[in-house]
Amino acid sequence: MEEIKISDSEFIKGKHIYSAQEKLEWFDNGEWVNELDEIIFTYKGYTCEVKRICMREPSVIDLPMFGGYLCGYVHILKEDIAYEMDYNDLSIDCHCGLTFSDKNPEINTWMIGFDCAHSRDLVPSLEKILKCIINRKELNRSLEEKYPFLKKTYKNLSFVIEECKSIVDQLIEMN
Repeated sequence: MEEIKISDSEFIKGKHIYSAQEKLEWFDNGEWVNELDEIIFTYKGYTCEVKRICMREPSVIDLPMFGGYLCGYVHILKEDIAYEMDYNDLSIDCHCGLTFSDKNPEINTWMIGFDCAHSRDLVPSLEKILKCIINRKELNRSLEEKYPFLKKTYKNLSFVIEECKSIVDQLIEMN
């Protein structure tokens, strides 16, 4: 993992899991091609992770991998009020709400998280599939002019990092 300083007290350790060539093949061109696929950082004493989700797609021969979107996770320590709480029971405001909670047995923490694969999120593999089916650019332009709320955006590393920090701030407020 390469280490990147993001402020006076915060560091990111990140790595590429997939090559740029693989991402181009699976998801087409976009800012995800050169982005790190996994990072770990600390913020106000909490460990946070961002991971790119990719999985084999057995039913689509031309597109072997599904995903390309990011998920954000925050590790919660045993002394926190939110430790072992189900994500549905937490009043945390983050991108489209929490979608994950589980124990991380490796480091004895509870994790909560969110994903960036919702209806207005640009999921790289889905965009590639749609480009193969129809002229997506033309369809997007006409629909988005008529219905601006349909515009999909890719949630990048910076976005997910900021959402993780917001979750930490809310956890601190809860405690």
